[in-house]
Amino acid sequence: MVRLIAAACAEAGLLALRFDLRGVGGSEGESTAGTAEWDDVAAAVDALAELLPPGAPAGLAGYSFGAWLAAHHAARDDRVAALALVAPPPAVGGIPLPADALRGRPALAVAAEQDEAFPPESVARSLARLGGGRIERIQGADHLLHGAAERVAALVAGFLERSLPA
Repeated sequence: MVRLIAAACAEAGLLALRFDLRGVGGSEGESTAGTAEWDDVAAAVDALAELLPPGAPAGLAGYSFGAWLAAHHAARDDRVAALALVAPPPAVGGIPLPADALRGRPALAVAAEQDEAFPPESVARSLARLGGGRIERIQGADHLLHGAAERVAALVAGFLERSLPA
């Protein structure tokens, strides 16, 4: 899902930085279930900021655990101008999505109609608790978004393209 989102963003003309969390794919290290991964997201946003013109805003998109991490990072980084959360969990390890993640920023949440882990009602409640935004429900898809991943990637890329200043 994350590869597809990055590719769709690049096709839309956005500078896209995709990375695997520690212990995932080819990344070194081991998962800490969120503790150190917060630092990984911060380092990735810092690296992206170095590639952008000074003061240029960034958009963050994450899938599942990555969406939870993106929301936490956005809560403390003013460079984040838009947030796209795909199948976001309401909490990880008892730590909820931060209520101040949006702070007036545009937000998109994507919920799969057949997601047993994070059903659309849960995603809608989480988005409302964050302060609003747009929710897209993906008919017939499960948490892994089988059969709908390309459509979700296009939704996220289109949202970020519209939401980020030129």
